[in-house]
Amino acid sequence: HTYQHDLESFFYVSTSILRGWYTGTYTEIANTKQGHVGKNRFENVIAEFAPKFENLKPLARVLLFTLFPIKDEDIFTGTFHDHDIMYDG
Repeated sequence: HTYQHDLESFFYVSTSILRGWYTGTYTEIANTKQGHVGKNRFENVIAEFAPKFENLKPLARVLLFTLFPIKDEDIFTGTFHDHDIMYDG
């Protein structure tokens, strides 16, 4: 078993998990995204980080909130009508 097998597993698992991000109705897609990156769900994922990756938790949160900003007190998984908002960092 080598790192290549781990990468292959990661690819297949992430592909199957993310399939719901681009298939189905817009409502189904939004619900899938919310289930994966919603506030409570994401904190549960971070809680499972191995101790040696503890220092990566803040980075994971920064990436999450950069990709899915807070809007109306929840993670926004939709599309902004004003595309420039993504460049206002």
